[in-house]
Amino acid sequence: MIDRDRIRIGSSPLCEILLLEGPLLHSVIHTEAGATWIEIHDDAAELNVNWRRCRRMALRDGDVISVAGMDITVRTAFSFAANGDV
Repeated sequence: MIDRDRIRIGSSPLCEILLLEGPLLHSVIHTEAGATWIEIHDDAAELNVNWRRCRRMALRDGDVISVAGMDITVRTAFSFAANGDV
C-alpha cells in the first residue's frame, strides 16, 4: 500500500521494500503534484510496470511493478480504505 511520500526499493537495509539481490537503491516510488510515480535510480537495473519496461511511470491502483523477479501490486491508501480491507 502506498501511504507515504517516498518508498525506496533496493537491496540496502535502508529500503522500505527489500530485494534479495540487485542494486542497493533500485528505484523510488514518490508523490509529485498529486500523482504517484516510480522512477528507476540505477541505470543498469530493469523495471517493468504492467509488464512494460520503463524508466519512470505514473502509478495507479492495481498496477503491477515487476522488479528483480518480484511482482508488487500497487494499492493506494484511498483504495485500501475504500475497499474495507484490514
